[in-house]
Amino acid sequence: MADKGPFLTSCIIFYLSIGAAIFQILEEPNWESARSKYLLQKEDILKKYPCLMKEDLDEILKVVSDAAGQGVSITGNKHHHMWDWGNSVIFAATIVTTIGYGNVAPKTKGGRVFCILYGLCGIPLCLVWISTLGSFFGDRAKRLSQVLIRRGVPVKRVQLICTAIFLLWGLFVHLVFPPLVFRSVEGWSYLEGLYFSFITLTTVGFGDYVAGTV
Repeated sequence: MADKGPFLTSCIIFYLSIGAAIFQILEEPNWESARSKYLLQKEDILKKYPCLMKEDLDEILKVVSDAAGQGVSITGNKHHHMWDWGNSVIFAATIVTTIGYGNVAPKTKGGRVFCILYGLCGIPLCLVWISTLGSFFGDRAKRLSQVLIRRGVPVKRVQLICTAIFLLWGLFVHLVFPPLVFRSVEGWSYLEGLYFSFITLTTVGFGDYVAGTV
């Protein structure tokens, strides 16, 4: 095992380097385009309203940025309540499942202290629950394999069948079906729903797509 350490470390560094290069190639042009568009729009606003100085516009943008950082909706007159009961339940779930989308986070000292305590208790509880679910489905797989063996199916084929059934079931429940629901409820494309499902399932939780928010 000790001999494999440097090799695995090299593999991880190489994998990270390849991933970083590909993401940079795919995403940097879009960022450059968005930045250029933002600067042009600022210039257009200043031309449209000559009485508005650049410093005034920057101050307005800072106010908007600060409000957005606190989770306040900055478009339209209708403000999306980030801390109603539904969103609070979702936030609590993202803590115990370690997903952490990042679109909602406690801003008060009390909220942050409680978040630490809540996570210290909730994360182990969630892990025990996941372990229990794993045991439940493991028992079902064992029963299915026993039934197939009694019917004369070879052991290797039984293992292959059980693995395939549970893998396909897991893919359907967690990746194939949810995007259809999100497309209907959230108005996302299937790819956006699939992307959100994968980011949630793997607990990466970027937060660029979150169900139930505007």
